[in-house]
Amino acid sequence: MGGVESEVECLLSFLISNSSFFVREAHGFLVRAASGDFFSFGSVPLLFSCHFNTLWAMKKAIFALMFSGLALGALSSLEKKDFDKIVDFSLDIKGISRIVQSPGFDPQAHGRAVIFEGAVNGVLVMNPDPAAFLAEMEVAGGEWEGLDKVSVFRVFVYVMGPDFARRIGGDPEKDGDAISRNARILVVGSIDSVYTDEADGKNYAVILAHYIRVVS
Repeated sequence: MGGVESEVECLLSFLISNSSFFVREAHGFLVRAASGDFFSFGSVPLLFSCHFNTLWAMKKAIFALMFSGLALGALSSLEKKDFDKIVDFSLDIKGISRIVQSPGFDPQAHGRAVIFEGAVNGVLVMNPDPAAFLAEMEVAGGEWEGLDKVSVFRVFVYVMGPDFARRIGGDPEKDGDAISRNARILVVGSIDSVYTDEADGKNYAVILAHYIRVVS
């Protein structure tokens, strides 16, 4: 993947200089298109930020180029299989919620990043120290079943580090990047483990977030 990553990084230097346009155009496609090569030790995940940034850069590069009409010749060596190795595009929050109900599901064996959108139902800061910041968010999505029933899908998203310490609990009116209760967010992360709620007997995915973008 080294050659692929190098090509994306070169293209990204151009995209960043025009990020306000590219990200705006790419975002709508990302939300519709999205339904790791990341590692963790137990419940204490290791964030390979460089690897993650490359992953996110690859997605932004491809989708932004498609919207902006730039020639795709520069990306001729990037194939679908390269993305499929590190990102599971088939799963949205509904798919994630359902896959973890399977008794045989193994988060480590799944081994690919997931991308999904949902609303923040609640935030619990477990360590407020910016250097060791850790917070848990309940993120939910739903869909109508018929005219009178709504199915709700929930996952638990964990965020770590100084950047999230700044964003969690911030004022959305002053900082558009702030993540607050009821915010709608786009999450890029990996399924770290599965939590079983003794009250309802259901399994819930525990997601290690590598990147979060506030949608609204």
